[in-house]
Amino acid sequence: MSCIYLSTPNEYSDSVDDSVVRFLKDEGYSVLQPRTELKSFLIHNTQDLIKSVVFMIMRCQSLCVYGNWQDSRACRAEVAMAQWADLAIFYYSLEDSSLTAIDTCDKFGDAWDLSPRSETGGYRPRSEHVVPGHVVPGEDITQSEDILDEAKRITSGDRQGDYGPPNEDFSRTAELWTALWRHKLKDEERFHPHEVADGQIALKLSRKQKSPTKRDHYTDIAGYARCGWQCINPRKHI
Repeated sequence: MSCIYLSTPNEYSDSVDDSVVRFLKDEGYSVLQPRTELKSFLIHNTQDLIKSVVFMIMRCQSLCVYGNWQDSRACRAEVAMAQWADLAIFYYSLEDSSLTAIDTCDKFGDAWDLSPRSETGGYRPRSEHVVPGHVVPGEDITQSEDILDEAKRITSGDRQGDYGPPNEDFSRTAELWTALWRHKLKDEERFHPHEVADGQIALKLSRKQKSPTKRDHYTDIAGYARCGWQCINPRKHI
């Protein structure tokens, strides 16, 4: 059963929220409803709340919005997270009880603008909040950084500080893979660090089939290729 996250504008009552949940369940979805689910989390501050919401969204394969979700900063943040995670996004119409799949980024362009509305009631122009790593088909977006430069920066900076050099980080992953799939490996066979990079590249190639215009895929593929080479030659750099 597919799991869907229900993004709820604050202006609607629990009864409206519950009616949307019933509809989604009738459609065969397992629904994560923040108003209900968050009660089971230990939340002391805003950071705890955000972490809990991200955790729930990552458990789902899709997200549903309804009503005037654009007026809710929280809903826009949830939609932005769903976009980033390549989740399917649906809009539920309260007027005719219909569910519509939205598969173009233009429909949710303002979701990335998490600033409060201006005094005139509008959002900042789209050109002022270009999303790094997210390219919309037909839109002329000039990135100030080349993909290869971005990949090198990412794999050379904080990532190494957080996880260690690729040969060390991927060695740990390779050991876990070997233990996990030992029953499928020939005697004495094991995964090697550079093969972890190969696996991650394969994952990104698979995801790219769903969203071929998303810049992140190409940056990540370049980054994993660099990490793979560093696993083979840990003292050399591309």
